[in-house]
Amino acid sequence: MIEVVVVASILSIALVALVSLTTTSLARNRLAKERIVATRLAQEGLEWAISERNRWGFDELDKPGVYCLNTFPSAAANLTSSCGGSWIDEAHLGKMYTRSLEIIHNNSDQLLVKSTVSWRDVTITLQSQLSRWEKE
Repeated sequence: MIEVVVVASILSIALVALVSLTTTSLARNRLAKERIVATRLAQEGLEWAISERNRWGFDELDKPGVYCLNTFPSAAANLTSSCGGSWIDEAHLGKMYTRSLEIIHNNSDQLLVKSTVSWRDVTITLQSQLSRWEKE
């Protein structure tokens, strides 16, 4: 009888350890997937800023501040500072990500642009120096 109790206890401990390991693994896998999506969204924010600089010129993007970038405005002139509780609206994302773009004026020929994506309690920020490459 004691042998049965000992074996049952050992099997129970092993089963609890296995379930705990599986749960932890699934949670880390989900977080890794979310980070990949967030990194892509942050990169899209930087690419949007670069394309605006290339399309409209450096001065059009030279607006220091933090702007909501959950949707891409038609031009940098239409950037808004408040997201107003909105999310990045892509069906497969589950409305959990928000994106902001911070523009910092370094000098007359350089901007520091930071694209930040947040979800749950996690934030990813990518940044790039944009230079005035066109000369008037």
